[in-house]
Amino acid sequence: MDEAENSSSPAATASPAEKRQHPRIPVHWQAAIMVQQRPSMGKLGDLSRGGLTFLGELNLAVGTKHQVFMRMPTEDRTGYHQLEVVAQVCSCTLSTAQGCYRVGMRILEMRGNTPQHIMQFLHVNGG
Repeated sequence: MDEAENSSSPAATASPAEKRQHPRIPVHWQAAIMVQQRPSMGKLGDLSRGGLTFLGELNLAVGTKHQVFMRMPTEDRTGYHQLEVVAQVCSCTLSTAQGCYRVGMRILEMRGNTPQHIMQFLHVNGG
């Protein structure tokens, strides 16, 4: 078999959630996702420069766009920064181990002071 026939490289078989360009930093932040103008509560499971994983109760359609609000603890852990992004669903799978849907999302837009807070957090935590 020649090399042209062998296309089993990791990049060719990786799922969309595994194709992130930036490292994922595990987080356990309170979060809410807006669906039909109503918030659905959940948690953020991880964060990178280009995406996030939302853990929640809803099975969201791939390709849909949503506002996501998250509460990032301040550096001294005495308060929170309220962050807001617009993100697109790349994958949504039911995790029986976690008892919720794992929603892989690509960040399209960061609002307000969100970019500064996220970039600082990622810089400090190796992202």
